[in-house]
Amino acid sequence: MKYRVFKKTRNGRKDSTYTARFFGEGMKPVDRGLGITNKEAAQKVAAQKLSDMERTGCGLDELDRIAEERRFSLPDLVAMFDKYKRADKNLSKDYTRHLPRRCLVVFGVTGCTQLEHVTEARLQDFLVSNEAEDMGAMTVRHHMDAVRAFLTYCISRKLVDKTVLEAVPKVKKPRTPQIERLPFTLEELSRLWNVDRFFGPVYVLMAYTGLRPKEMEALRADDILLDVPKPVVRIRIEDAKADRHDDVFLVQDGLEAATFLRQLACSEGRSRILRNKRINLRKFDSHLAAAGIPKHGACGGVHVRYSLRNTLADMLIRSRVHPAVAQRQMRHADISLTMQVYAKAGMSQQFEELCHLPSLDGDRPLMRPLDNGTKGHDAEQRATDSVQKQTARTRSRPVKAETGWDRMNKSVTDAQQKWSRGESNPRAVTVGTTLLRV
Repeated sequence: MKYRVFKKTRNGRKDSTYTARFFGEGMKPVDRGLGITNKEAAQKVAAQKLSDMERTGCGLDELDRIAEERRFSLPDLVAMFDKYKRADKNLSKDYTRHLPRRCLVVFGVTGCTQLEHVTEARLQDFLVSNEAEDMGAMTVRHHMDAVRAFLTYCISRKLVDKTVLEAVPKVKKPRTPQIERLPFTLEELSRLWNVDRFFGPVYVLMAYTGLRPKEMEALRADDILLDVPKPVVRIRIEDAKADRHDDVFLVQDGLEAATFLRQLACSEGRSRILRNKRINLRKFDSHLAAAGIPKHGACGGVHVRYSLRNTLADMLIRSRVHPAVAQRQMRHADISLTMQVYAKAGMSQQFEELCHLPSLDGDRPLMRPLDNGTKGHDAEQRATDSVQKQTARTRSRPVKAETGWDRMNKSVTDAQQKWSRGESNPRAVTVGTTLLRV
C-alpha cells in the first residue's frame, strides 16, 4: 500500500489544504482530507495513517472509527461498555448492573473526563480518597475490577494499548474471619413456624429441603410435585446453583409446609410460591426477634437465612444418615464439601456426643480394693447397675434389625461383664463378694 499527498482542484480552484490518497494492488483508491496546509506536515500525517493501518491490519474506516471514539467522553464510553455487557447473556444481571456505576464513581472522584486521563497516579488517588475510606475493602476491590473490565473493553475496541491495564492498582482481597452459621434447633424451628402465617412454612420448607435463598425465591407452584408416590420439590436448571436439574424429597413437616404453600399460591393465582421477589432480610430478623431467637449465638455464630440450609445438615448428622444420602439431599457435587463444610458439628452437638464417653462409675467399672467404709461393694454394685442400665436402654429402643455396630456393642458389653465377674481377668481374685486387683 502506498500514499500520495496533493491538493484537489474544485471548480478550477485548488484547495488550501492537502488530501492524502491511499492505493495499492487490488484496492480501490481512497481519499482522506488532512486539513493541513503544509505539505511536509501533511506527508507526516499520511505516513502515520499508513503505518497505523499496517500495524493494526485494519482499513481507513476502522481508523476513522477509532479516532472518533477516542474523542468521546468517559460517560459516553461507559454507556457503550454497559450496552455491550448487557448484551452478553452469559453474565448475570446483578453483575452487569453495577459495572457502569462503579466506573463512573472512580472517574468522578479522580476527575477523569477523557480516556487519556485514566492513569495510574489518578487511580492511586482514588484509593486514598475519602470516598474509598468510607467503603469496605471488598467494595474498593469491586470498583477496581469494574475499571479493569472497562479498560479491557477499550482494548478490544483498539482505543488504548494493552499496557494500560498495568496502571490499574491491584487491591488485595481482605481476609475476613469466617462466621459460623448456627443451625436452628427443632424448638426454634417450631417457633419460627408459628411466628408468621406465610413465612413460617417458608422457613420450615427451606429447613427440610435445604433450598438456598435464591432457589426459594425462584420456586414455582408447579415445581412442588405432590401427586407422585414420593413427593418432591423440583429445582429447575436455570434456578439451581450448579446448573443441573435436581429433585429433593419432601418428608416430615417439610411436606406439610410445601402443601400449604402450594395451595395458598394456587388460591391467590400466583405462579411463584413467594409473594415478593426476595426474602426480606429485615423481615427475617424481625421474625427471629418475635420468635425469641437471638441473632448471634453465645459461641460467636450467627443466625442468617442460610442457616436454614445448615439446619438440614445438622438434622442429617443427628439422624445418622449415610453420607452418600446426605450428599444427595444437600445437592453437593463433591462429598468432601458435605463432610468438611456441613458436617462440622456445633458446640452443643459436640457436648452431646462427648457425654456418651464411658464413665468411671457407669459403663466401665473399675475394680477397687475393699473399703472398710459403708461402700464396701461399690465395684459389684456398679457392675450390676451398668448391666441394668444397658438392659433398660436396649428395651427402650424400637425393635430393628441387628447391625454390625449393635453386635460390636454387645460384644463389648459381654466383655465388661466378664471382667467385672473376674472371669476374663486372671490376676483378679475373689474375697467374699468383693473383687480385688492383685
